[in-house]
Amino acid sequence: MKRQWTVDELTEHWTLYPREVDLLANKRGATRLGFALLLKYFQYEGQFPPHKGDIPPAVIVFLARQLALPPERYAQYRWTGRTIAFHRTQIRHALGFREATVQDAEELAAWLAREMLPHDHRLDHLHTAVHARCRACHLEPPALSRVDRIVRSALRTYEERLYQHVLTRIGPD
Repeated sequence: MKRQWTVDELTEHWTLYPREVDLLANKRGATRLGFALLLKYFQYEGQFPPHKGDIPPAVIVFLARQLALPPERYAQYRWTGRTIAFHRTQIRHALGFREATVQDAEELAAWLAREMLPHDHRLDHLHTAVHARCRACHLEPPALSRVDRIVRSALRTYEERLYQHVLTRIGPD
């Protein structure tokens, strides 16, 4: 995620709307700010931040002001445990997303092999395609290491099919 934001960009992407504020109704202090940051980050990136420090300071300050909280409260938000797990579940539900399953990973690999790999083999493009596909399918993308395994599995499948196709075209002679 980018680190520098203009006021217009902050306003466009990080403003809390009434429906979103309703989700914060029973949350106070650090929990309220943490939830709001997770919600808006997920809306912007299509996934939760991998690390607490991945949320830019300007974004923290911008959201804290909207909630009339000191931005320092974010440091008190617990990044592990039941609370953040419950927050993630609430956010997924509110946005109509779900966690990716093993079946989803297999389907993503098959989709890559069928739709993307005939045209592009660059790993960064394939990673981006997986994230875009997840967003379109309302799936929370798997962790980066899992996405990497999905991409490599798709590459292997595609190459095996290609080799098999070439062998059948060459014939036994």
